[in-house]
Parts: sequence; structure tokens; C-alpha cells
Amino acid sequence: MSIILYKKCPKCGFTELKREMECCPNCGNTDIKIEINSSLEKQRTINENTIKQEEKSKKRNKGKSIIDLPCDYTLIDIETTGLIPAYDEIIELSAIKVRDNEIIDKYSTLVKPEYEVDEFITELTGITNEMLLNSPNIKDVLEQFINFIGDDIVVGYNVNFDINFIYDDYKGYFNKDFSNNYVDLMRICKKHCILPNYELKTVSEFYNISTQGHHRGLNDCYIEFELYNKVSAEIIEKYVCIKDFYNQNWYQCKTAKDITTSNTSFNEDNFFFNKVCVFTGILDIPRKEAMQKIVDVGGKVSDTLNRETNVLIVGTQDCLKTKENGKSNKMLKAEKYILKGQDLQIISENDFMELIEE
Repeated sequence: MSIILYKKCPKCGFTELKREMECCPNCGNTDIKIEINSSLEKQRTINENTIKQEEKSKKRNKGKSIIDLPCDYTLIDIETTGLIPAYDEIIELSAIKVRDNEIIDKYSTLVKPEYEVDEFITELTGITNEMLLNSPNIKDVLEQFINFIGDDIVVGYNVNFDINFIYDDYKGYFNKDFSNNYVDLMRICKKHCILPNYELKTVSEFYNISTQGHHRGLNDCYIEFELYNKVSAEIIEKYVCIKDFYNQNWYQCKTAKDITTSNTSFNEDNFFFNKVCVFTGILDIPRKEAMQKIVDVGGKVSDTLNRETNVLIVGTQDCLKTKENGKSNKMLKAEKYILKGQDLQIISENDFMELIEE
């Protein structure tokens, strides 16, 4: 049995935790360590309530997930010791800067973690503890990385994963938000092609892109750059613009009454449990997929906003037919219901994606 210390307090975000501490000196939280059987079993033995507490404590002031195919952007990819930003660590930061669809600069560095990298991560990435021994720590290189990105739109594959790690470390060490708008290439691919899964390796091989060196930061940047160019070219050739592409996919979605679930037990603590949810605007994921996520956690979905609605989830508004001051009819109607005292919340798609996983 071994003890793993959180990188930062799950409750208040305090970043100067030390192994000899029994509680967080900032807020008194005693839940700052995790007992596990071995480092290889780390992900499988996480206490579910601890993850929920860590995620609920975060309200990341991230940028917006946008629907676009920019020609100027920075593409990022990181490698980490695991999946949870609360105690897993970044071990590689990589990015390429693109102007007019051409790479003009690159950035890549290994990052020394506080804890040793386990065998699984070494086998996956090829990054060994010896390689990391003399590397800088995250605090010393993170601002360089952020400055390299500048004000660019960020592009990446399943880029929310990368952004959450970067955001939490930037907030923890420098008390600053990482708030660049971003484009998630994986979500675009899910709308554009039907594949057995949407792992980067699967989609890249579908487009005859070599995945040699996959799971190293800079190599993945180059793979994703090539994939982005090929997918973008197909979309523009077929649909002329990204808005037409999303419009067509949006209108092909199922209606709420068609969405069912085979789940028989639900987590009643989930934000959406037993709540009636309605969507407005164009989402970054297919609407039927978003509705399915709600029904799978015990929520209810409807196409119509009425006095039974508990949550209105707002996607991008610019492709809706009816507008008034930038708001859809559903949004205006929801605001009127709220003013009359209805128990109804309006949330963004970004908030939806974080809350649905709790």
C-alpha cells in the first residue's frame, strides 16, 4: 500500500502541499492524500466521491469552444501521468504555431513531475524517469508555453483534456486563467466521419496519416496538424463553410422523444438527474449525443421549452433562424420564466460537458 499526495488541495486549490502535512494549511481539508495498492492501479482505485469533490470545486473560466476552421492558430498537445488534473502531472508540453495553414514555429519541452512516472505511462509514451530527471518543473516552463500560444485560437484533439491540465496548473501557480478560445478536432471528426472509435490513431490511419511516434507531444502535434488540414479540406469542398457543415448535422438529429436509455440505476447526485433539459443553438457535439448523455444519467430531454423545463443548455447562436439581440427565442422565453420565479437555469455547453461527467 502506498500514499499519493494531491498536487493541490481538491477543496481550495492550494498548491504548496507537502508530504508531511496531514491537512491543507489554507482551508483545513484533510482529504489531501490517496491510498492505493500500486502506481499501476492508480486510475482504477480512485475514490469516486473524491473525483466529484475535486471537479465540483472547479469552475474553470476557460475560453469558448468555437465552431470554426481557422487558418491561424496554435495546436497543442501534452503528455501526462494520468487522467485527473487534481493529482496527475504534465510531463511534456508541445505546440506548433500556424499562420495561413503553414507551421511557422514550434515549442516542446519535457517536464519533471514530483512523482516518478509508472511503467504504464513509460510504455505508452516512451518517456522514462531518466529522461525527466534533469527537465524543468512545470512552474518554470508553463508561462513560456502560455506566452508561445499568445492570444491564438487553440486547436487540439480532445483538447479539453489538455486545456484542463494547463488551466489548473496556470491558475494554481500564477493565479491566472488560461482562457483562449479553442477548436476540438475530435468533435469535428465525430460529426464528419463514421468510425468504430475516435481515438487519434484510428482517425489518423483512416486518413492514411502515419502515427509513428504517437503519444509524444510534438509528434502528436504534427499528426493532428495533418489531420486538421485533411478534414478541413473535405468539409470546405463539400459544404463551402463550417457553418453549413454544422447546420446539416444539426437538423439531422433525433427528436427528444426518440432518446431512451438502457440504464436502470442512476447517480441521484448528478446535476441533471430527474431534470427536464432543453437545448438551443448549435452544439459542438451532435445534439442527439448530448441528449443521450442526459438521459443516460437519469435526466429528461424535451424539444420544447415550457413551465416544466429545469435547464436550458445554450450552444452557439449564430446559425439560428430567429434572433433578437443575439438570443434565441428559447433563451428569451427562459429569461421570462425565470423572472416569474420558475426553477430554471441557463447554462453554456461548456458547463454542460463538465457537469454531465460528475
